Amino acid sequence: MSDDDDVVLIKKPKQVHFGSLEEQEKARLAALAAAAKEGAEDIGGKDLGDIQVSSEYMELEEEMSRDKKALLEEFERRRKARQLNVSTDDDEVRRSLRQLGEPVCLFGEGPAERRVRLRDLLSYLGEDAIHKKLEEEEARIERDRGREGTWYHEGPPELREARLWIARYSLPKAKLRLCQAREDLKLSGSVRAAAKQESQRKAAAVSIYCSQIGDTRPISFCRFSSDSKMLITAS
Repeated sequence: MSDDDDVVLIKKPKQVHFGSLEEQEKARLAALAAAAKEGAEDIGGKDLGDIQVSSEYMELEEEMSRDKKALLEEFERRRKARQLNVSTDDDEVRRSLRQLGEPVCLFGEGPAERRVRLRDLLSYLGEDAIHKKLEEEEARIERDRGREGTWYHEGPPELREARLWIARYSLPKAKLRLCQAREDLKLSGSVRAAAKQESQRKAAAVSIYCSQIGDTRPISFCRFSSDSKMLITAS
């Protein structure tokens, strides 16, 4: 075998060249731009009567000024809240909250949080809000006090007759009671003490036979009539 027969020739495969990807992307974008331009020209040539046209405009400057004003007011309120002097005494803070009509204590709230809440309330209502509440409360008390004062009105004739009858009955009884009290004062202390002991001994021997509700108020006095058929109670 010769040397020429030992040489083997290898045939290279044919390579396919697709070109640059960048160039292809540029071509695709150019085609899309051209198609969009043609579509816009077609729309421009059509009737635009169905397109809603409005002459109303939104005042952006006015809306922005409102937001800016609200933001500035909030900053001013926080600045005033930092400058407010609030008592560190928790009892006084509670009284101030009660005068403002606010809850004295919220769930899980401590003295520090309560003090901060009072400061925020005063920043909204004003530093003199507590004084105004106190003045209103004092004015209300004065009005109520005026209503509770003594006032007179003309009663019916029946009321006058009833009061005269009570006076004719009670005044002689009161006179006799006072005379008896003066006579008792003339007695010696030992005699009065013996009389009290005798009364207590008799009262201890008395037992309750029955009970009866005589009035809505406690009964302080009762007496039988002369024929023992009626019982008079007083309270």
